[in-house]
Amino acid sequence: MTSTDMVTLGKRSNTHEVSASAVAMLDERGTVVAWTQAAEHLLGYSAGDVVGRSGALVLPSSEETPTISAFIEQCRAQSDWSGTITVRHRDGRMLDINHRISMLWGQDGT
Repeated sequence: MTSTDMVTLGKRSNTHEVSASAVAMLDERGTVVAWTQAAEHLLGYSAGDVVGRSGALVLPSSEETPTISAFIEQCRAQSDWSGTITVRHRDGRMLDINHRISMLWGQDGT
């Protein structure tokens, strides 16, 4: 293993791939609580633009998840899933991206 590789969840990953991943963290209410530079580059919103705001800013309603609360409930029900999702770029374009959603639990169970 080279110095640029790391082991994550039993899989070998290149740290560049991990650090280049766009990451957004939402709390149990759907509020954005973390936003990476890669997310900023992908969607055009800075962390200051989105942190503290509803994830609905970038997650447009669809037939599958008509509201941010429905999206959060879908995340809770499936707890760990991946696939394609449509997100809204700052300039209004819709982008279909591959995503992975994982639940993180706080010490108080949230």
